Amino acid sequence: MFGKDVECKVISSLGLYYPKLDEVAVKHIIKLLFLIYIIVLFAIHGDVPDRAVLIFTLIIGVNVFKERFYDTVYVTLASFILICIAIWLDRNFTFLLCIPIFDFIYQKRYLGVFPVAIMGLYFTLESRLPSLILIMSLCGILALVMEKAKAKESDYKNKFDEERRLRYELELTKFKLLNSAKDIAHLTEVSERNRIAREIHDNVGHGIAGILIQLQAADKLFDRNEKKSK
Repeated sequence: MFGKDVECKVISSLGLYYPKLDEVAVKHIIKLLFLIYIIVLFAIHGDVPDRAVLIFTLIIGVNVFKERFYDTVYVTLASFILICIAIWLDRNFTFLLCIPIFDFIYQKRYLGVFPVAIMGLYFTLESRLPSLILIMSLCGILALVMEKAKAKESDYKNKFDEERRLRYELELTKFKLLNSAKDIAHLTEVSERNRIAREIHDNVGHGIAGILIQLQAADKLFDRNEKKSK
């Protein structure tokens, strides 16, 4: 019971608040925008091969699985491979390269950035789409900024938790000291009572015992020598 009370006091006394960066929502929005862009391109062209639809569906499924269940570099690599296959089938998938370059940088897997960047540069030159490499660069910068912000947030949380732990320990130590002071006061009171009792026993008790002995002696002497007993 004490622990919860102290912790509540500590949290309220800190008066700190740290903003939470909703990086998951940002990642979802970025990927959703590119996926919607591909859907719009398919809708404009009208004629979409079945294989392209299948690969596109797999790309969506892999990214949903990655974001919800198993966000690792291996799933990112699988998504990148599927995107490469999709680009080989249809050049309209080229802008999906922004997704793996974002994921690799956000996961600090910078080696994975090079093949994606090389492919992006190749398709930029082949298709004469300077906007592709520009958008890929912007996605990479955004991922880097989000990763740094996440690291700072994590560091801030650790410092916040450490300060809260220290404040909790301080309050606990204060509580123990207060209890110790009460115990010391109680022991001091008991010791004073014992001292007074000893003084009563040693002084008054001995005096009464002496008087009682004298009375008993006088009582015995009264029959023999009344004058001396008085």
